[in-house]
Amino acid sequence: MVRIGWKRSSRRRDTTNHIGDIIRLLHDMGTNNGSPFVDEGHPLHEFFPDRIYAIRIPVVLLLFGLTVVFTFVALVMIKSGKKEVKKSQ
Repeated sequence: MVRIGWKRSSRRRDTTNHIGDIIRLLHDMGTNNGSPFVDEGHPLHEFFPDRIYAIRIPVVLLLFGLTVVFTFVALVMIKSGKKEVKKSQ
């Protein structure tokens, strides 16, 4: 069966797969320093951080992102609570 045209959902799925492939490639390069492809003494290893940063950087970014999100939610809840108090008075 020949498909004519693309569905909107399949195009979105293809883009997501490409983004995931890029993220995985960058992660693998960072954690393995290209180990399967490049010898251990190659100068290319100097351009990548140590393996520990493959854990530290995402954890720090996740904590920062969650802090921003929960701070925003808390501020919105406080602001809406003040509006309700003013309405009831």
